[in-house]
Parts: sequence; C-alpha cells; structure tokens
Amino acid sequence: MITAILILFLPVLFGGVFHMVAVRNGWLKRLAIPISPSVFGPNKTYRGLVLMPLLSTIGAYLTDTALRLLNSPHSILFQNWPVGLLGFCVGLLYILGELPNSFLKRRFHIPAGQIPAGIYGYFTIFFDFADSLLPVSFFYGIVYSWPLRWIIECFIIYAALS
Repeated sequence: MITAILILFLPVLFGGVFHMVAVRNGWLKRLAIPISPSVFGPNKTYRGLVLMPLLSTIGAYLTDTALRLLNSPHSILFQNWPVGLLGFCVGLLYILGELPNSFLKRRFHIPAGQIPAGIYGYFTIFFDFADSLLPVSFFYGIVYSWPLRWIIECFIIYAALS
C-alpha cells in the first residue's frame, strides 16, 4: 500500500518541482499574474493554475511509462483512469487545494510567504505543506475506492514527504 501511495505521488511531485523551476527562472511571465491579490495574495498566479495540471499530466505519463517498461506490478495503478486525465486532475486539485489556505492567511493578515511567530507559525507551516495534499488524497481515495483509513494514511505520508 505504501509503495502504491508513493508511486501515485510522483506525478504531483514532478509537476511541483518543474513548476518551481519555471517560477525561479521567470518562465511564462505572461501567466505570472496573481489570480486575485486581495483574496489569495500575490503568489497564487495563473502560471501555477496552468502549469501544475499540465506538468502533473506529463509526470503521470512518465511514471506510467516507467512502470510499464520495468514490468512493474504497480503499472495497474494507472489503469483505472486515462493516465492524462489522472495527472491533470491531481495537478489541478493540488493547486486548487492551496487557495483556501491562502484565503485564510490573508483574512488573518499574514503576509504572503511569511510565517507568524509562536504556535500560529507551526499551524501555518503544517497547512502550507498539507493544504494541497488533502484534495489529492481524497481524489485517489475516490478513484481507487479506498477506505477512509487509507485516505488518511495517504495524506499523512504525503504530508511527511513534503
């Protein structure tokens, strides 16, 4: 089960890493427009909304191809849904999962990219790592008909990896 969870994390990991490469290098500046600065802050941009699903789709295809080339029994993981659709959905859910957290941080007047002092800082750090993983974990739970316990385990493993 843990191996399957780790393999299913690869498309989003691929998407996230290469999204950050694009951000750090200033690629696709035309899409680096905040979705709504007053609601989500300046760091939630259309670039992320476009790139995460696209790059996670590529990550899903690469993961599926590697598993098939290796004749891995885990290649069955990508047979429930079309691979491209699976990658697109997890990438989109990942980026959309960040928005409620950003919204709440703006309501509490926490500046974008800042961590408040004290106990609130620990909560902020946790939710910054976990916000995107919750919808992805539930999505996989629905796609694979997992019991709630497995969804929670999936979330915990993804949060630990982040």
